Amino acid sequence: MADSAPSERTLGKEVMRNLAGAVASIWVFSGSLWGQDDCHRYDASFGTLPSDQGWERISDDPATFEVDGGVLSQSTLPFNVITGCSNLSQPQQMRWQIAGEDFHFNDGLVFEAEIHIQSSQDMVTPCLSHPRPGFSMMVRDSSFRSAHLGILSSKLILFTDALMPVGSPGYSEIPFPTTDGFHVYRMEVDSTGIRVFVDGLLRLTESLGSSGSNSSIVIIGDSTGAANSAADLRWFRFHSGSSTWCDRGFANPGTYGNPSLVGVGDLIPTSPVDFTLSNALENRQTLLVIGFSNLTAPYKGGFLVPFPDVIVPGLATDSSGKLQLASGWPNIPAGIGTYWQFLVSDPGAGRGVALSNCLLAIAQSP
Repeated sequence: MADSAPSERTLGKEVMRNLAGAVASIWVFSGSLWGQDDCHRYDASFGTLPSDQGWERISDDPATFEVDGGVLSQSTLPFNVITGCSNLSQPQQMRWQIAGEDFHFNDGLVFEAEIHIQSSQDMVTPCLSHPRPGFSMMVRDSSFRSAHLGILSSKLILFTDALMPVGSPGYSEIPFPTTDGFHVYRMEVDSTGIRVFVDGLLRLTESLGSSGSNSSIVIIGDSTGAANSAADLRWFRFHSGSSTWCDRGFANPGTYGNPSLVGVGDLIPTSPVDFTLSNALENRQTLLVIGFSNLTAPYKGGFLVPFPDVIVPGLATDSSGKLQLASGWPNIPAGIGTYWQFLVSDPGAGRGVALSNCLLAIAQSP
């Protein structure tokens, strides 16, 4: 690695110069077009699972899930309903999550989804007084504060602690016909509290709960280990004011599976930043595409996510199938996102080109 570092730094600096030049050009000629995409988003219209778009799947047999006609359908209804304490520990889950990122409620966040509930049980076991909704949307920040929306067959519940007794302060519910069709459920969380909107109308509010110690996580689906559900989803999205690096997925496999792209750095002007491509075919020509907007267009059997504002040719993986770019982050206005994706020549890919996952890098203030 030591022998290749100068080359990595040289390549990295050249890439950042190209990016900085593109920033200046686009800022001068089309500054009004600057915008911010969601950090994490799933869209069933692409015909792929959330796990192909940057979300992690947690499920247990016989949970089912499929994508058809622009809709993700999932169910845990084959499971036995828990009626006592003896089998409470048996996992019964079908959820999608983003874990391992650091975000804070005080910085603000939005978690939104378009969902048609087919069935969602409301389960409170004899030995537990706290709610166990069949389908839910949940976020927990790095201070272990939670916002948990349970979407049941005939009502919505909002609570701020997974162990909170039903009816206690920090718990609220309203009747709502979730099974009558698709609805857009939106959670907004910031320092002032939690707000839940359905189809644009404010329905529930709560104050933030107490702090603890744990890592941030975002969950959608059946994750309680108690009640069951069946639901159709068209899309869901999450974005936090703390977001820096966002894995948007859309890798296209090659000889060794999906090439993996990882970014490290604070994304503050002149601060060190490192992009590492791995699990690609060895000694192959590689192209880097950087964009200021989301294209997500079909390409070579996969999807090219960045709009090709900056194209960096002449790169190559090394003898271990890796490629690293290291440099200082350019002077990009805070809050602006750039999309990064590598294309690798690979005869083992379906159409001769393997694509890495796409990273969305969101510039930060000093």
